[in-house]
Amino acid sequence: MTKENNGEVYSSERQALMKSEYHAADQFDKTLITLSTGSLYLSFYFVKDIEEIQGYCLLAIGWFFFVISIISILVSFLLSEKAFRKQLEILDKKFSSKDKSYVEENKYNNWIGCTQKISFFSLILGIIMLTIFYFFNLQT
Repeated sequence: MTKENNGEVYSSERQALMKSEYHAADQFDKTLITLSTGSLYLSFYFVKDIEEIQGYCLLAIGWFFFVISIISILVSFLLSEKAFRKQLEILDKKFSSKDKSYVEENKYNNWIGCTQKISFFSLILGIIMLTIFYFFNLQT
């Protein structure tokens, strides 16, 4: 294989991996928002059937975490749009610059990762709180 062919193979493989990464991140975001909203809805549905609620604080904390999860993933969607625009701007600057070593960090990417982690851990904490709440209330 020539050096030129290696470069084409590398570029092709890299594009395929980047596309897969984008798709996986998109699916992760959709899964998080689906699970968070679904869990919140189901908890409202089941709570109405409990006659004497015990541990109302656990329920409220669980709902709080679900709402935080939903809000943080929505913020992540907005930050993703900004990150794409910023990355295009960086790319344009890099290729229009005479300095070929031009490098600029897209800080939105760090914020996206942070909001996704907040959403994920809030979902987990919400599920834990509601599980404990249901455990206490199913015994009565």
